Amino acid sequence: MLQQVTQYHLTTRWTLEAPVGAVWTELSRPEGWPTWWKGMLSVRLLEQGDGSGTGAYRRITWRRVLSSRITFNLRTVKVQPRALIESVADGQLTGVGRWQLTRAGAGTEVQHDWIVNVTLPGIPIVAGIAGLLFKWNHRSLMKAGRRGLESRVGVR
Repeated sequence: MLQQVTQYHLTTRWTLEAPVGAVWTELSRPEGWPTWWKGMLSVRLLEQGDGSGTGAYRRITWRRVLSSRITFNLRTVKVQPRALIESVADGQLTGVGRWQLTRAGAGTEVQHDWIVNVTLPGIPIVAGIAGLLFKWNHRSLMKAGRRGLESRVGVR
């Protein structure tokens, strides 16, 4: 079957009634994400990286909402404590992921950008449907992530 690679730029924004430090603590420890992020099956540290987390290499497995699992690797390439985590993905999908945290009064503005290349069927109508499902699945998983993160940082 013919295949094509399609790039998506997906942006998720959350405003959380929790301090930046609490949100940073959870987001900067990906090995703990499966305990609170529904749909994330595992995060395995493959390479440690430096003391800030830069250079760390992890294998992440997600359960998709409508289909099988997807596994890819993330290499952390940039860390600015309490403000930014940027990673590069390889494996079943490729791209760049970026978490940005900004203080908003007593709370935190969180923005996640996911610029990702996905292999889709080369038949236009099938690719179109697969692309819509990919974006819907991403939104569903990010909603679950927000709910889990809120519970971890004490948001009611």
